[in-house]
Amino acid sequence: MNNLIKVRGMDNPATISYSLLAALVRHLPLDESIRKMEAAGIGSVHYDIADELVTLAPEISHELRNSTSLAFDYHIAMKNPNIALKNVSLKLNDYVCAHSESNVDWRQISSLAHSSGAYFGIGLNVATEWLSVKDLVSLHKPDFVLVMAAEAGRSGGTFDYRTLEKIHNIKSEFPNLRIHVDGGIDDLAAASLRGHGVDLLVSGSYLHSGNEAREKVAYLQGVPDNPKLIELLRNESPSVRNDASWEKVIESIESGHIGCTAVLDDNGKYAGLITDHDIRVHISEGVVPRSIAAIDLCNKKSFTANPEEDYWTLMLKMQNNKAMFTVIPLVDEDFNFSGIIRTQDVLFRSI
Repeated sequence: MNNLIKVRGMDNPATISYSLLAALVRHLPLDESIRKMEAAGIGSVHYDIADELVTLAPEISHELRNSTSLAFDYHIAMKNPNIALKNVSLKLNDYVCAHSESNVDWRQISSLAHSSGAYFGIGLNVATEWLSVKDLVSLHKPDFVLVMAAEAGRSGGTFDYRTLEKIHNIKSEFPNLRIHVDGGIDDLAAASLRGHGVDLLVSGSYLHSGNEAREKVAYLQGVPDNPKLIELLRNESPSVRNDASWEKVIESIESGHIGCTAVLDDNGKYAGLITDHDIRVHISEGVVPRSIAAIDLCNKKSFTANPEEDYWTLMLKMQNNKAMFTVIPLVDEDFNFSGIIRTQDVLFRSI
């Protein structure tokens, strides 16, 4: 296909780190939650260690690693993180960060991370101004900065949109520095953050709400799901034989509740489409439909789509046709008829 659809976020989708604290506060099995989210497409496990009453113990992460091959993303939001640092077991491609507001030996955490093949970062609380840690970043050269968009150590916070200005300032000063964001991230916040070049998004409560986690991960990444059209068929589609009478055509249209019916030839192949609009046109032209068979009523050049085509291919085809169709028969190269999808169901489906 020569024409490519550019969808924001598809070229370089954000990595999603699953906040395990969301499972803890919901009293869900931690190991099962990790496996579920890994299947949904997350990139790492965000592991909160804080001074809060509800937090994850460093030692538990050793056992939980048996549940996944994913990297662990250790977020140590403690005033004195040194003890926690000694109790985590860093591995290749892990992340570990402490907060700029804490009492930590940055050379020690940097050495600990890099000796294990992990990445170390500096975290900024919501209220912390970027300029107050600018020199810290310049001096210790972290692999990433974790920007908090909600209060650290709590699950289900509200995203603070003032975070976007902070990220903009960081990017302006250090354009190659990785930016991770944690706190209150849903699909709307994620869209704004991707637009600011954020590399990793931490999410927990949002992934547990509403629809399936796989679809929520896709929303956060900016990668729309792209199902085949055959997967979007909702009900059995109405159809009639090519010699069907007027009464049979009307009966079929009414039974399908989508304002149309397909016409099939003697071999069961697709021959055309009859819509209630076609009926009105024939009547307005003075033709008495009762005397005409279905094959003579139908539009033999109706717009169709292949059932194996994907959603975005269909969108491109309709764009190139410069027309919107309310119903679309699914027909393959050999005119085999699979059914009829409604454009409304395609565009506004619940995913």
